[in-house]
Amino acid sequence: MASGDSLNIGELLDGPGTPAIPDGWAVCPPSFFAGLTPESNLTKFFNGGDPYWEAVVNPGLVRIQLTRAILERTRRRINENKTGIELVIGPTGEGKSTAIRQAAAILGLEDSRTVLWREQGYAILDESVLAAARALGANTVLVSDDAHLVLQPLNELVMNGSVPREGLQILLASRDTDWIRQRRVLGFKLDPKDSWTSKLPLVSTKHPFGRVTEDDARKIVRSWRTLEPDPPSTISNLDDVDAAKLLSEASTGADPENGALLGGLLKIRYTPEELRAHLRDLLESLSQDATESPMTLADVVFVLALVNVAGIDGVPTEVVARFCGVDQSLFRRDVANRLGREAVANYSDDVMRTRHPTVASTIVEIAMSHDSDIAAEASAFHLLAAVEQAGSNSQFRVGYGQLFGLGRKLYKAAVPATVAPQSRALGIALARRVCELRPKTLANYMALSECLRLEKQAPKALTTVWAPLADELISRGAWEDWNKNCRTAVNEFAITASLCGDEREAAIIRMAALSDIYQANRLEYDKVSFSMRGLVLHFSRLYHNYGQPWAEEALGEINGCLAAFFPESYPVEHGTEQPLTPFTTAGTLIRQLNALQSTLRTHESDYLDIPLWVARSTFSELDKFLTKAIRESHG
Repeated sequence: MASGDSLNIGELLDGPGTPAIPDGWAVCPPSFFAGLTPESNLTKFFNGGDPYWEAVVNPGLVRIQLTRAILERTRRRINENKTGIELVIGPTGEGKSTAIRQAAAILGLEDSRTVLWREQGYAILDESVLAAARALGANTVLVSDDAHLVLQPLNELVMNGSVPREGLQILLASRDTDWIRQRRVLGFKLDPKDSWTSKLPLVSTKHPFGRVTEDDARKIVRSWRTLEPDPPSTISNLDDVDAAKLLSEASTGADPENGALLGGLLKIRYTPEELRAHLRDLLESLSQDATESPMTLADVVFVLALVNVAGIDGVPTEVVARFCGVDQSLFRRDVANRLGREAVANYSDDVMRTRHPTVASTIVEIAMSHDSDIAAEASAFHLLAAVEQAGSNSQFRVGYGQLFGLGRKLYKAAVPATVAPQSRALGIALARRVCELRPKTLANYMALSECLRLEKQAPKALTTVWAPLADELISRGAWEDWNKNCRTAVNEFAITASLCGDEREAAIIRMAALSDIYQANRLEYDKVSFSMRGLVLHFSRLYHNYGQPWAEEALGEINGCLAAFFPESYPVEHGTEQPLTPFTTAGTLIRQLNALQSTLRTHESDYLDIPLWVARSTFSELDKFLTKAIRESHG
């Protein structure tokens, strides 16, 4: 039987007592595990490939401490006839999925237990599953990876007393970020597992992730040498003790938040040059695997790596399926299983990621190099198109990552120095492409402007991003995210104008950020502080750089406000020798702002309709905000 194939229940169980098995679940009796032919070459498994039954039943495969602990506690509860839940939550690359599969297989082989395995991502967990478990006999073991997908129904079953207090063992594993994301989606303020202890004996999930112990390392080294035809050269001339110490130290140096176990294995197996060579060969192989879209599996791996490097937590499978042009019902067979065997992608039914940050960074470096055949920009653009087709970010489940912000995040991401210019250029191109795909979203223009500013291209940001939109920025109906981003967007506009030397325009735009134009986006302490500091900057430059004496009085008043109510934001160099104006009433500042607008009204601009902006900018909301601040400061 090929790993990942559905189990033929009819062949495994027969007779009138056979229970009805809910869709997406598979029954694995002891005879199933006994009939498996253990796979002897586990090279891809040790590279981080998805675990599968033929691998975990190999008697030579190490039982790490996590597996042994799960077995010990489960067997103890079986002997005591107590139901219990093993919930293993941690980063990718820590052996969680392998541990629960291996523990389940050992319970089947050595303890004659029947395993009810959640085989498909769509499989539900409800009363019918518990009924099937009861019908299968005492001490059935119910096992599920990607446990976050059954969090809500499991919580309901536990809390309403449906889970029996004896005769059932439940082994669950989930990536920590998936579990947290799902909790938030479901509205749990606290982790529901903490309340399950009142109903069932729940084992602590605080497993010692982050470092491979030397005991585990010794066992892994022995398995490595036994189950690979060509184990790493770094350990070939070392005894088990020294090789274990090397692996343990390598895992500590790897990023513990992203899988210390796999990080250590990769670091031992490959030098950076060897890893590049291995992944380059793998990408060339995957480039021959076409999908139903113009993209290949190599392109899929590249965009997953790009997203990882940008710091976004994976890509929804619905998006990857569209990227590949396949129906989501065929996604596991046509995409996920193929990539999982190659140890470059991690699939959890609702999201895909690269296997490890080290792999992601190296893939991006390869794909963006001058001699790569991967069309990086075309692949990334195709990903954004798939995101747009799947729906706006607000429709994605929380925690999937803000994929429309990929360009800005990529621009600012840490990438290998050899491809940093290409990465920044791609980030700008993606930020620009998102503006084309979603032209009514202010956040997209803000991201593009920031990327251009950081690239020392403020004039381009001004002429291509903000100047064409200037009049629309004071029109609420023009933007989907007006309520959330309008004040922040005009602050970005002001920064860009200032960098281009347009201080009068910048001051007008900055005052608009404090005005009633954007009252739908309420004034907050940080927003007022940020805009006021900007005003100090603009009027200081008008005074010092452009010889505008009228700006000095404005500096005294605005600095007085900053010093009184935003002391942590008050600049040490406030740009004028004039004493601070004692700030006692909001009205004084409001009159000053109106006077400044009157002074600036006659200025002419190539891109800003100054009379229109000045006419629309009134400050009753700011008056209320500061008046309240004064009242609260005086008790």
